[in-house]
Amino acid sequence: MKTIFNLLAFVLIPLLAKGQSQDLTTDVFSNISNLSYTTYNAENQITSETFYRVTSSFNTLTGKKIMLLADVKPLEDPSHSTYNYLEQNSQCMTLGIKNILPGYMFDSYSNMQLNIESGTFEIPVDFYPGQQLPDAQLTISLRVVPIVHTLEYTLKNRRFTKREVLNTSAGTFECFVVESITHITPQSDEDGRLKQWFAPGIGLVKQMHYTKNGEMTGLTLLTGINTSETNSGFVQN
Repeated sequence: MKTIFNLLAFVLIPLLAKGQSQDLTTDVFSNISNLSYTTYNAENQITSETFYRVTSSFNTLTGKKIMLLADVKPLEDPSHSTYNYLEQNSQCMTLGIKNILPGYMFDSYSNMQLNIESGTFEIPVDFYPGQQLPDAQLTISLRVVPIVHTLEYTLKNRRFTKREVLNTSAGTFECFVVESITHITPQSDEDGRLKQWFAPGIGLVKQMHYTKNGEMTGLTLLTGINTSETNSGFVQN
């Protein structure tokens, strides 16, 4: 009899664990049809508004992924519309949206099409304060036909700092905060500092970038969910 119980435990425990892991992600992104982000410069002026429309949603082996079509105001040439994505499982979120770039870049390169060409940006969905994360590196393309410039954007010394409830015009979110050191080449040899707020099942909610001297250079804010209009409002904690 003891042998039978041991055998049942050997078979059932992995199945239960798998079921619990799937339950954690069954409702991820289920209520999102679009997202709106607004970026501001240091003078609180809007430098970019991006509207992401969910074009498809599908389950992966471990979670769920949604594809987003990005429209930027003023609208880019439709032939150059870019696809972005959000993905999440029980362990991490992967963000492939242009708004994870520092807000000041949308001001500095307002006459160019700015996109992420390669690299991944991952955030664990469970953490402890002070936890260190691997460095992240993204390749950014800046286009003014027929000219293309390439930048390398690196986030170093990434770490979780705390959990925080954040109020925005898009709603109230329970977020975890990640702080990093940023470096962009060949644009500048100086490091900056980045503070980001993430909400599981949503992604980026807020982001603030500073110079190494602590001066804010730009802010990105989630300003709408499932709305065709962007409500702009400067929120700073």
